[in-house]
Amino acid sequence: MQNSLDYAAIKDIVANKLRGELKTTHLIDVRGRDEVQSTGLIPTATNIPLDELESALKADHESFQKTYAVPKPLQDDTLIMYCKKGLRGLEGEKRARQCGYTNTAVYPGSWDDWSKNTKEQKEE
Repeated sequence: MQNSLDYAAIKDIVANKLRGELKTTHLIDVRGRDEVQSTGLIPTATNIPLDELESALKADHESFQKTYAVPKPLQDDTLIMYCKKGLRGLEGEKRARQCGYTNTAVYPGSWDDWSKNTKEQKEE
C-alpha cells in the first residue's frame, strides 16, 4: 500500500470494509475525542487520539478491545491514519511505525477532505 492515500482510495476502502472485506485494514482517526464528537468519523474508522496512540498500540489485545471497542490491529495489518487536516495523521503514522507496524499509510486530506467530498456528492 502506498504511504499517502487520496479521497477516492479511502472511499473504496470504506466501501469494501462496509461489505465486510479488508478486515486487516484499519482507519484510525487520531483527533481528540471532542473533535470527533462534534464532526463524526469516516465510516468504519476508530478514534484513537494521537496522545494515546503509542500506548494503545502497545497495549494487550484485551485492554485495546475494552478501550476502543474493536479488536487490536495485528503488527502486519494496514493502518491508515487521518486527522482534521493531515499533520497529526502524519505523526500518527510515524508513531505506528515506531511501535512496529510496517504497513502504514496516511490520508493527508483527512477529515476536511472527506467531509468536503461527501458533501459535494450529496449535492449532485
